[in-house]
Amino acid sequence: MSGMREGKPCGGGGERGIRMMRRSPRCLRCFSHRRSHRWDSEKPTSSVPVRRRVSTPDAVAKAWMRLIVKKALPLDLVDDRFFREAVEMTAKSGSKNMIVGGKLQLPHRTHMTKVVLPEIDSELLQEIDSKVQGLASSTGVTIISDGWTNVANQPIINALASLPLGSYFLTARDTSGQTKDAKYIADFMIEQINKFGADKVVAVCMDGACTASFPIISDQLPHVFNFICPTHSLDNFMKNICSDKPEITIKGITDRTFKWGEPIFAEVLEKVSLVVKFITNHQKALARYRELAADLAKEDRPL
Repeated sequence: MSGMREGKPCGGGGERGIRMMRRSPRCLRCFSHRRSHRWDSEKPTSSVPVRRRVSTPDAVAKAWMRLIVKKALPLDLVDDRFFREAVEMTAKSGSKNMIVGGKLQLPHRTHMTKVVLPEIDSELLQEIDSKVQGLASSTGVTIISDGWTNVANQPIINALASLPLGSYFLTARDTSGQTKDAKYIADFMIEQINKFGADKVVAVCMDGACTASFPIISDQLPHVFNFICPTHSLDNFMKNICSDKPEITIKGITDRTFKWGEPIFAEVLEKVSLVVKFITNHQKALARYRELAADLAKEDRPL
């Protein structure tokens, strides 16, 4: 025990003392601790104060602010209900559940992404699905679908369930290499209807290019009403009347062609497009436009 006399490191000085120090994790003296030698079972002497981090409300607020600034998070995070619940739960359970072996153990990213996130995703999905199914049972649901090409040039087709309180995403499918004819579209929609619950689906809504699939859907699901998306129809209608073509075609269950050749709307649209491009391409004009728009938004004008 000669190496444990007052004033010497554990095991004495030199290399032997360093080796003994590494083998004795319970020793609280030596080098970095810079305090009189003691075992962790002994109380520290009154002459050597133990430094502890003081967690005052201001210190806590500064710690939050450092995190927000470093990660470029929005400041309203501190007012978010889930953030405040998480901080409150951490404070309440810290002394009981988060101190392991005298050290604070916080969850790491691997645990959060591989364990916590999948659990939360599953819980939210079950909760939302339960609410959607309950609402659909009382009001019915319309399955809507559309297609587009993403930034990777992949043709995507999606399906959503439309309810009075909003839309619920069902699926999105990459249709690369597929012939998207009437049968393919109809089979896709029938699959989604059966997956959601055919007894809850009352209608199917798609754009005018998919009208050929309507009879196929009706043959298998007679109770489902098929109709063209009004938004698509209105968009196509505005494109028609804003053109100066000699004839325009209005699509629907039966396509109809009308004589047109009216340039007045096309001329107005061309002038409006020039004004919009000028304003958006010039910073001073755009800044002035935003000032005027903000002033108009403040005015109490009747709708």
